[in-house]
Amino acid sequence: MTGRLLDRGPRSAAPDRSSPTADVHGLAEAHVRRLRARYDWRAEWHRRFFRLGGLLIILASASLPLLTTLEYENKDFVLSAAGVVIAVLTGLQTFYRWDKSWATLRAAESSLTELLWEWRLRQEEAAGLTGEEADRVRRAATERMLAGVREVRHRESEDYFAELRFPAARPR
Repeated sequence: MTGRLLDRGPRSAAPDRSSPTADVHGLAEAHVRRLRARYDWRAEWHRRFFRLGGLLIILASASLPLLTTLEYENKDFVLSAAGVVIAVLTGLQTFYRWDKSWATLRAAESSLTELLWEWRLRQEEAAGLTGEEADRVRRAATERMLAGVREVRHRESEDYFAELRFPAARPR
Protein backbone atom coordinates (compact mmCIF):
# COMPACT_ATOMS: atom_id res chain seq x y z
CA MET A 1 0.00 0.00 0.00
CA THR A 2 2.82 2.43 0.71
CA GLY A 3 4.07 1.81 -2.82
CA ARG A 4 0.80 3.17 -4.18
CA LEU A 5 1.04 6.20 -1.94
CA LEU A 6 4.57 6.90 -3.09
CA ASP A 7 3.53 6.65 -6.76
CA ARG A 8 0.99 9.42 -6.33
CA GLY A 9 3.64 11.97 -5.45
CA PRO A 10 3.23 14.94 -3.14
CA ARG A 11 -0.24 16.28 -2.44
CA SER A 12 0.92 19.88 -2.61
CA ALA A 13 0.38 21.79 -5.83
CA ALA A 14 3.50 23.85 -5.10
CA PRO A 15 6.34 23.25 -7.58
CA ASP A 16 9.48 21.46 -6.48
CA ARG A 17 12.10 24.19 -6.14
CA SER A 18 14.85 21.88 -4.89
CA SER A 19 16.23 21.47 -8.40
CA PRO A 20 17.20 24.73 -10.12
CA THR A 21 17.10 23.00 -13.52
CA ALA A 22 13.62 21.50 -13.15
CA ASP A 23 11.88 21.47 -16.53
CA VAL A 24 8.66 23.28 -15.69
CA HIS A 25 7.36 22.76 -19.23
CA GLY A 26 7.94 19.00 -19.01
CA LEU A 27 6.26 18.88 -15.61
CA ALA A 28 3.26 20.77 -17.01
CA GLU A 29 3.02 18.38 -19.95
CA ALA A 30 3.24 15.35 -17.64
CA HIS A 31 0.53 16.83 -15.43
CA VAL A 32 -1.85 17.36 -18.38
CA ARG A 33 -1.10 13.88 -19.74
CA ARG A 34 -1.92 12.27 -16.36
CA LEU A 35 -5.06 14.37 -16.01
CA ARG A 36 -6.17 13.50 -19.54
CA ALA A 37 -5.59 9.80 -18.90
CA ARG A 38 -7.62 10.03 -15.70
CA TYR A 39 -10.55 11.68 -17.51
CA ASP A 40 -10.33 9.05 -20.24
CA TRP A 41 -10.36 6.21 -17.66
CA ARG A 42 -13.31 7.70 -15.76
CA ALA A 43 -15.30 8.38 -18.97
CA GLU A 44 -14.80 4.78 -20.07
CA TRP A 45 -16.15 3.43 -16.78
CA HIS A 46 -19.13 5.81 -16.79
CA ARG A 47 -19.91 4.67 -20.35
CA ARG A 48 -19.78 1.03 -19.26
CA PHE A 49 -22.01 1.61 -16.24
CA PHE A 50 -24.51 3.60 -18.30
CA ARG A 51 -24.71 1.06 -21.12
CA LEU A 52 -24.73 -2.06 -18.94
CA GLY A 53 -27.25 -0.58 -16.51
CA GLY A 54 -29.51 0.52 -19.36
CA LEU A 55 -29.29 -2.86 -21.05
CA LEU A 56 -30.18 -4.69 -17.84
CA ILE A 57 -33.11 -2.35 -17.18
CA ILE A 58 -34.46 -2.95 -20.68
CA LEU A 59 -34.05 -6.72 -20.47
CA ALA A 60 -35.58 -7.01 -17.00
CA SER A 61 -38.47 -4.68 -17.89
CA ALA A 62 -39.21 -6.44 -21.16
CA SER A 63 -39.17 -9.85 -19.49
CA LEU A 64 -41.74 -8.94 -16.79
CA PRO A 65 -44.85 -9.55 -18.95
CA LEU A 66 -43.50 -12.94 -20.00
CA LEU A 67 -42.54 -13.88 -16.45
CA THR A 68 -46.05 -13.08 -15.20
CA THR A 69 -47.77 -15.39 -17.71
CA LEU A 70 -45.60 -18.48 -17.22
CA GLU A 71 -46.08 -21.05 -14.48
CA TYR A 72 -42.94 -22.05 -12.56
CA GLU A 73 -41.66 -22.55 -9.04
CA ASN A 74 -40.78 -19.46 -6.98
CA LYS A 75 -42.70 -17.24 -9.38
CA ASP A 76 -43.38 -14.63 -6.71
CA PHE A 77 -39.70 -14.45 -5.80
CA VAL A 78 -38.57 -14.18 -9.46
CA LEU A 79 -41.06 -11.38 -10.17
CA SER A 80 -40.07 -9.56 -6.99
CA ALA A 81 -36.37 -9.95 -7.79
CA ALA A 82 -36.88 -8.60 -11.32
CA GLY A 83 -38.74 -5.60 -9.89
CA VAL A 84 -35.98 -4.96 -7.37
CA VAL A 85 -33.30 -5.18 -10.10
CA ILE A 86 -35.21 -2.67 -12.24
CA ALA A 87 -35.72 -0.31 -9.31
CA VAL A 88 -32.12 -0.51 -8.09
CA LEU A 89 -30.59 -0.02 -11.54
CA THR A 90 -32.96 2.84 -12.33
CA GLY A 91 -32.11 4.45 -9.00
CA LEU A 92 -28.39 4.08 -9.60
CA GLN A 93 -28.71 5.53 -13.11
CA THR A 94 -30.64 8.50 -11.75
CA PHE A 95 -28.37 9.08 -8.76
CA TYR A 96 -25.02 8.76 -10.53
CA ARG A 97 -26.17 10.22 -13.89
CA TRP A 98 -23.67 8.08 -15.76
CA ASP A 99 -24.94 9.35 -19.12
CA LYS A 100 -24.28 13.00 -18.28
CA SER A 101 -21.03 12.20 -16.48
CA TRP A 102 -19.82 10.18 -19.46
CA ALA A 103 -20.48 13.10 -21.81
CA THR A 104 -18.94 15.66 -19.44
CA LEU A 105 -15.83 13.59 -18.81
CA ARG A 106 -15.37 12.85 -22.51
CA ALA A 107 -15.72 16.56 -23.35
CA ALA A 108 -13.12 17.42 -20.70
CA GLU A 109 -10.74 14.76 -22.02
CA SER A 110 -11.21 16.08 -25.56
CA SER A 111 -10.52 19.66 -24.42
CA LEU A 112 -7.36 18.55 -22.62
CA THR A 113 -6.22 16.76 -25.78
CA GLU A 114 -6.72 19.95 -27.79
CA LEU A 115 -4.79 21.97 -25.21
CA LEU A 116 -1.95 19.48 -25.29
CA TRP A 117 -1.72 19.50 -29.09
CA GLU A 118 -1.80 23.31 -29.18
CA TRP A 119 0.96 23.37 -26.56
CA ARG A 120 3.05 20.92 -28.63
CA LEU A 121 2.68 23.11 -31.70
CA ARG A 122 3.91 26.14 -29.73
CA GLN A 123 6.85 24.09 -28.41
CA GLU A 124 7.77 23.19 -31.99
CA GLU A 125 7.54 26.86 -32.88
CA ALA A 126 9.86 27.71 -29.97
CA ALA A 127 12.36 25.06 -31.12
CA GLY A 128 12.99 27.18 -34.21
CA LEU A 129 13.80 30.23 -32.09
CA THR A 130 16.76 31.03 -29.88
CA GLY A 131 17.45 32.66 -26.56
CA GLU A 132 14.90 34.73 -24.73
CA GLU A 133 12.40 34.63 -27.59
CA ALA A 134 12.28 30.80 -27.40
CA ASP A 135 11.87 30.96 -23.63
CA ARG A 136 9.10 33.53 -23.97
CA VAL A 137 7.16 31.41 -26.49
CA ARG A 138 7.57 28.24 -24.41
CA ARG A 139 6.50 30.00 -21.22
CA ALA A 140 3.48 31.63 -22.84
CA ALA A 141 2.39 28.30 -24.32
CA THR A 142 2.74 26.54 -20.97
CA GLU A 143 0.84 29.29 -19.15
CA ARG A 144 -1.93 29.16 -21.78
CA MET A 145 -2.15 25.38 -21.47
CA LEU A 146 -2.35 25.47 -17.67
CA ALA A 147 -4.97 28.23 -17.77
CA GLY A 148 -6.96 26.07 -20.18
CA VAL A 149 -6.66 23.11 -17.80
CA ARG A 150 -8.04 25.21 -14.96
CA GLU A 151 -10.95 26.27 -17.17
CA VAL A 152 -11.70 22.66 -18.19
CA ARG A 153 -11.71 21.48 -14.58
CA HIS A 154 -13.84 24.42 -13.48
CA ARG A 155 -16.36 23.77 -16.27
CA GLU A 156 -16.51 20.06 -15.38
CA SER A 157 -17.21 20.88 -11.73
CA GLU A 158 -19.89 23.40 -12.68
CA ASP A 159 -21.55 20.88 -15.01
CA TYR A 160 -21.57 18.25 -12.29
CA PHE A 161 -22.95 20.42 -9.51
CA ALA A 162 -25.39 22.38 -11.70
CA GLU A 163 -27.93 19.56 -11.75
CA LEU A 164 -27.14 18.00 -8.39
CA ARG A 165 -30.35 17.93 -6.43
CA PHE A 166 -30.77 16.92 -2.83
CA PRO A 167 -34.05 15.40 -1.75
CA ALA A 168 -36.31 18.04 -0.26
CA ALA A 169 -38.88 17.46 2.42
CA ARG A 170 -42.43 17.94 1.24
CA PRO A 171 -44.51 20.45 3.17
CA ARG A 172 -47.47 18.89 4.94
